[in-house]
Formats: sequence, C-alpha cells, structure tokens
Amino acid sequence: MKIKEKEKLVMLVLLIFSISIIPINHLWAEQAYDIYIVKEGDELHEIAERYGIDYKELGEINGLDNLDLIYVGQELKVPILNQEVPSISETSKIYDNGPQIVPLIPWPVQGKTGIIYDEQAIINKLINSNKNDYGIKLYVLDGGTLNLPENSVYQDGSKDVMLSVPVYAVLIDHPDALILFDSGMSDDWVNYPADAFAKANYKRSERGTIPDQIISLGYKLEDVDYVVQSHLHSDHQGYYELFPNAQVLVQREEFNGTARVFFSGKHNQPNEVILRAQKPIKWLEIAGDTDQTILEWLPGINLILTEYNHTFGMISMMVDLYHYGRVLLVSDLIYTESCVFPTYKYAAKYTKFPDGMREDLDWLLPIANKIGAKIWYGHDRDQYSTIKKWWNGYYN
Repeated sequence: MKIKEKEKLVMLVLLIFSISIIPINHLWAEQAYDIYIVKEGDELHEIAERYGIDYKELGEINGLDNLDLIYVGQELKVPILNQEVPSISETSKIYDNGPQIVPLIPWPVQGKTGIIYDEQAIINKLINSNKNDYGIKLYVLDGGTLNLPENSVYQDGSKDVMLSVPVYAVLIDHPDALILFDSGMSDDWVNYPADAFAKANYKRSERGTIPDQIISLGYKLEDVDYVVQSHLHSDHQGYYELFPNAQVLVQREEFNGTARVFFSGKHNQPNEVILRAQKPIKWLEIAGDTDQTILEWLPGINLILTEYNHTFGMISMMVDLYHYGRVLLVSDLIYTESCVFPTYKYAAKYTKFPDGMREDLDWLLPIANKIGAKIWYGHDRDQYSTIKKWWNGYYN
C-alpha cells in the first residue's frame, strides 16, 4: 500500500471514530439562545429545570462562578425550545434496543372526529347552545395522593409545610369513543431515585391503579380509543402504554419539547422521559393555529390547547354533560382554586414558563366564565373531596 493511501485510510478511521463519539446533544442544530430575566425568588436550578437543562451547564453558559448567587434583573442566556427533535432514524441509532415510537398521525382521525379552528365561532356556539344530551358518562378515577411542599403550589407557601394533594384521571364514555383524560401515576416512577416525585411520598389509591379501576368498571383496556394526555409529567402519564388500541393525544409542543429534553441527554428528571414503553405507541400530535386554541372535537367535547405555561404544551378538555352541566378539566394549568382566586398566587417552582402561564389563564378564565364551565383543578384537595368517584356512580 502506498504512503498516501495509508494516510487516507488513517484519516478515514479517525473521522469515523470522531463521529462515533459525538455527544448526543451535538445531533442538534447549532444551539440558539433566548434571554431570561431573573425575578424575585428565582433560583438557578429551578430556572434550569424549566428549560430542561442541567443547572451547572446553565451556569457555565452564563459564566457564573457562584451557582447559588443570581440577582433580580440579571439576564441569563437560556436555550430556546423550538429546535427540531431528532428523526426516528437518528434516535434508533442511539437507542438500538430502546423504546419505539410510530410516526405522529395528523387530524382527522379515521373519519370519526372533526376539527374546527374558528375560536370565536366555537365560543359563540357554546354561549348560545341549547342544553343537549350527548349521551356522555364521566367517571372519576382515583390516582392516589402526593405530598408536595406548599411553596411548589403557592407563591407565598412555605417550603417546610407539606400538602397532600390528589392525583386522578377521568374516563369518558362517549357514544363515539371511550376516552381517558390523563392516565395517573405509575408506581414505577417512584423507583427512580432522581425523579422529583420519588421524594413526594406518593401513595397509590386503595382502589388500585388507574387500569385496575377501568377494569373494575366493566371495561377492557383494549376498549379505550383515546388517551388524552394533558401533559407529560409523571403524575399524569403513568399508564398510557397499557391501552393497546388507544391513540395517545399529546400537544405538539409538549411532545417535541419533552423529546428534546430526553434526547439531549441532559434531563435530570425521568418524569420527562416519555419514550419508556417497550412497544409502539400510537402518538397523535395535535396543535392549534396559535398558542391559545379551542378545538371542536367529538359532539359535546372541546379541546383547549395552550403553550409554554406549566410545561411546553397543555391540553384541557371541556365536556358538556346534560345533568351536571359543562365541566372544564384543566389539569395542572391550575393546581387549585386558591392558585387563582381571589388573587393570582401560582408558584413558579414547577412551572416552566410563569409569564406564559399568567397569559394563558388571563385568556382562559374569562372564557370559562362566559360559557358557564365548572373548572376541575389538577390537584385541589378540597374540591376533589366533593367530587363523586366512580364507585359511587358517574356524571352525565
């Protein structure tokens, strides 16, 4: 072999080796940044958590010598969140034996559902609609309890006071589909030592898991047509992979943002890992034409999409019940009634985008008032104690 050919071979081997050891985060396009202005009460690790990166890296990006010292008004460079998620082919090279996902499916779904984006038309229709019996039954499934520090719920809360809050899911028996809104919290998550909720003293319901309760109602898991994930935090998405025929609805920004955190290799909370299932999930990505959108879905059911608030993207669900009235399931868009009434005091601790949260609530709450919707909050202990659970019947 000639010297030049040997040199070429060596260079080729070095090139292949260098490509093989590129860190996962370098699969992304060149990182772009936004500016975050530090507010009173902010801590670096909490800001980093909202943006899905390690706080030490955030400190390094901003040249901070003391990671415990930031000040109000300080400008921090943070990664923007709208980068592309790696393709399925790219991720399969990294996780050869890992979870599988199938391509996201656009609307409409199998001709069974329609979609309308005209927000004002939908609001007017809801305001002026006559009382209709859509034949919907709504069951409340008990997901157990979490203990959270008070300052993770309320701005003026104490870090030393623990609140016991409910976890729950809702099963909706609609003439056109069987729908599960959120899927509870799996015991598996508590076994992750790094998970935020592992330290939250999660206690499973005495009635069993969410799938157990669905079976107790006389349904089969394969009967569930849709699992609507309000968002992808671990206390809301514990069992979606157990419904073999279900399409899992998720907000586009939530899926992309969460997958971005996962595939960057920088997540510090396994509750952000949505791709844990070892079998294909029928993900159904949905998105509006703006970051605040009302979608008309099945008769008597509307979906409300908001972006960059508690997390990357939230789905709320509005259900028209003939006897009970109109109920708005907001999940963690509002933890408790006291977070927003009589004054706004939602804590930023578990809220990725506090400013976006306030904007979305300023938009949604007046709409809920106009259309006469009863808001069911994500973790309101007092309200939950008054709500009828499935073993006592259903709402219709």
